[in-house]
Amino acid sequence: MRLVTGVRKFDPITPCNNLEVLKVEDRRKFAVTLFTWKIHKFNVPNYLYNQYVLMSTVHSRCNRFTNASLYIPRYRTEKYGDSFLINSCRLWNDLLLHPICITTLT
Repeated sequence: MRLVTGVRKFDPITPCNNLEVLKVEDRRKFAVTLFTWKIHKFNVPNYLYNQYVLMSTVHSRCNRFTNASLYIPRYRTEKYGDSFLINSCRLWNDLLLHPICITTLT
């Protein structure tokens, strides 16, 4: 950060707080959500694409997010609950709750 902002070694680092850079957790969420979108858009890699199931194929309830929301599989262990598949489905479905959202994955 000091190299980007031009702050010298012994100067305070507080000017770096105004850079509007995503925090580490937000960058991770962004990367996972972007990767999930790319999986659905381009249907690759197949081993991941085949694991995602749309809610519209699981149940017949109609709402505005049925075509875009992903089914979160049931899990019993905390380790599987922290897996990429579960986290990416959760993040994707949380993204749909915001006012600016997509209506389909295609």
